[in-house]
Amino acid sequence: MQSWRKNGYQPVSLAATDVLLGFQTKMIDVVPTTPIAALSLQWYRQTPHMMGLGLAPLVGGVVVSKSAWEKIQPEDRMKLQAAALVSEKELEREVPLQDRGAIDQMKQRGLTVQELTPAEQAPWREEARKFAEAWRDGRVPPEILQAVEAAVAEYRKGRGTGG
Repeated sequence: MQSWRKNGYQPVSLAATDVLLGFQTKMIDVVPTTPIAALSLQWYRQTPHMMGLGLAPLVGGVVVSKSAWEKIQPEDRMKLQAAALVSEKELEREVPLQDRGAIDQMKQRGLTVQELTPAEQAPWREEARKFAEAWRDGRVPPEILQAVEAAVAEYRKGRGTGG
């Protein structure tokens, strides 16, 4: 909430189960979300316009305390790490397919997707960068954020997305 406010927005904190009601009562008129969530939670019915620009990955992980990790036999740790890598690769492949499928389904039901030119994308990407910096403050060492930004830029360059 503080990051949103710091960047000039007026956020409304709602549980996912209250977002639809928030739209219906005009408490909110925008929600940053994934296509899969917009479809499955039916939010797109109240917000029939979507910007065709992915601004951030959905990040997740499994966190294990050091004491719990050390209780696991080394050979089992290796198995867990191998299974996690398999899951990571599967998610990297499947989630974009599911997102595209969700967008297609919503379009068939009336969703309008506003595609942006690279010039139109630039201010949005700059805003996303500001959010990353605001979020990082006091949480992520600057050198780690810089390394991630460099890796993302290199990845995008290789995919020809231009940023």
